[in-house]
Amino acid sequence: MLLMLSASLSRLTWRGRTNTLTNLKMGDTTVTLAVLERSNMATYITDECINCGACEPECPNDAISEGDSKYVIDPARCSECVGFFDHEACQAVCPVECCLPDPNNKESEDALLARAKQLHPDKGLPDLAALPATLSRFRKK
Repeated sequence: MLLMLSASLSRLTWRGRTNTLTNLKMGDTTVTLAVLERSNMATYITDECINCGACEPECPNDAISEGDSKYVIDPARCSECVGFFDHEACQAVCPVECCLPDPNNKESEDALLARAKQLHPDKGLPDLAALPATLSRFRKK
C-alpha cells in the first residue's frame, strides 16, 4: 500500500487505484488523504532497457511510456495483450529482451481480459469462454 498526501502547495501523484479517500482539516488547510493500492502485474521492464521505444507503439492499451531512465509499464493499463494477441507485443519487439514476466506477480487470464474489456468497451472483446487461442498466450499449445 502507498500513502498519498495532497495539499495546496504540493501534490504527489502515483498511478494506481484509489481505495480510500478522506479529507482532513488541519487549521485553514484541507489535506486529502488517499490510500492507493498498486496493481500487481506479471510484465515489467528491466534496467537493461535501452530506451529504443520499440515497445511503446506496440501496446494495445497505451500502458507503456517513457520513464526517467527507461520505459515503464502502467500496471493499471497492462493486460499482457490478452484479448489482442497470442503473445505479449512488448516482448516480441524488444531488441534486448527486457520486457519480462515477473514470477512473483502472476495475473490470471480472466483478470487480464477483464482489464482489457474495461479499457476498450468499444472493441467488443469476447468473454473468456469464447476467447480464441489467437487472442491469448494462455491458450497457446
